[in-house]
Amino acid sequence: MDLDARRIPIVDVAGTDKPEEVAELQAKRPVCPVTMADGTDAWLVTGYEEVRKVLTDPRFQRDPNITGNAATKTPVPEHTGPQMRSLDMDGQGHTEIRSLVSSAFSGRAVRRFEPRIQEIADSLLDDFERQGSPADLASEFARPFPVAVICDILGISVSADEHKEIRRWIEASMSLGKYSPEEMQQARIELFGYFQRVVAEKREAPADDLLTALITACYDDRKLSELEMLRLAITVFVAGHETTVNAINLGVWRLLQHPDQFAMLRDDPDLVTPAVEELLRFQFHPTVGIDRRRFAAEDVTLGENTICAGDVVIASVNAANQDRHFFSRPDRFDITRTPNPHLSFGDGPHYCLGAALARAELIIAVRSLSVRFPGLRLAEAVEAVRRRKGLLVAGLERLPVAW
Repeated sequence: MDLDARRIPIVDVAGTDKPEEVAELQAKRPVCPVTMADGTDAWLVTGYEEVRKVLTDPRFQRDPNITGNAATKTPVPEHTGPQMRSLDMDGQGHTEIRSLVSSAFSGRAVRRFEPRIQEIADSLLDDFERQGSPADLASEFARPFPVAVICDILGISVSADEHKEIRRWIEASMSLGKYSPEEMQQARIELFGYFQRVVAEKREAPADDLLTALITACYDDRKLSELEMLRLAITVFVAGHETTVNAINLGVWRLLQHPDQFAMLRDDPDLVTPAVEELLRFQFHPTVGIDRRRFAAEDVTLGENTICAGDVVIASVNAANQDRHFFSRPDRFDITRTPNPHLSFGDGPHYCLGAALARAELIIAVRSLSVRFPGLRLAEAVEAVRRRKGLLVAGLERLPVAW
């Protein structure tokens, strides 16, 4: 890879399994100018310490409008779909909006909910097992499992048909290249309309659940507007399951590529916690140029470089999780790895709100699969499994397994 070139394509160094290129960047140019897929000039940050600084330093912000630089300003449409721009706020506004839902996703709240999560997993795996081997783990377990969990937390009852529709809306609104801009926008509008109906029903029959709490929540000494509340509810719903769906799919796919590691887990279920942390570290997070984008609010020195106010900065968690200065043999998949200070949930004020819930779901999913299906294996060659790209995360179209 030519590191002397002023610009290198970001697609060559982020979101792909190329540890040798990541290592070269970290060693020679951990803060490197790149051209993103959309033609935007940016700084790609690959060193662990540098990535952590971008994630935690308040001078690197999520809001593109923070500098007042017209070149970075982003118009906000009336229907922003599943995204909730308020969660991309910075400073006190972000803290206050986040506080409206944070208690529902605290470690204590998740621990109380774990028996219910296990019940949901067991029920789905009962159906999965009845289908017989081989079967598609993605469609029969990895997708419906996190959806059922987040629906329980929100207090939403979703039928099988509604689940299919919601999955279609989310896939269309989050896909890269598969749908036209018009189809993506229409899917967002339909998802928005669905939540309008759900909220109207919840107003008529409030309950002890998160959606009712959002309907009555206050922000900045006032109640949330209808639009703010809907956007926040949709964000919680999408973020509460879409990323976990893909983490389960990619994690199990990765684990089954290492039968020796799966055998270790099967023989010692106590390894499930470090195994999940390694799955989170080892699987590359795609679309790093989108969901990890930051903007410099002022001139900042990062490594040996001066990042100017308004510059786009990409903190590559993928690369940070493979930094040889922090991880011994980072290209080796090792479910016994400890400590494992990966940054897959981010860091700083935008640390993943649902990290505790995602960990619990992954632990329950991986442990249940290893206990119930000790002979679990991939039913197709690794190269035959189709991957898909999305605006938030990428995943697998299907995950055929046998046991």
